[in-house]
Amino acid sequence: LALEAHVEKPDESTLFANFPLFHADHHAIEFLCDYLRLLTLGASNPHEIESVMDAELEKHHEELHAISGAWQSMA
Repeated sequence: LALEAHVEKPDESTLFANFPLFHADHHAIEFLCDYLRLLTLGASNPHEIESVMDAELEKHHEELHAISGAWQSMA
């Protein structure tokens, strides 16, 4: 598939390069590529994928808040 080349080497992707702010965010690229990879491998239940994505995003947000809270308590 044409998408696989972009997913496997996102830093060389001309598709992602069209979106420079997104392309510069390695966390966002990694997140998107992980789930696109699942889809290209044949994951068939979009509701399960959505649920896992939501859980991962929630965990990421909680970690960011914990880090900022730690910095604030040190100040």
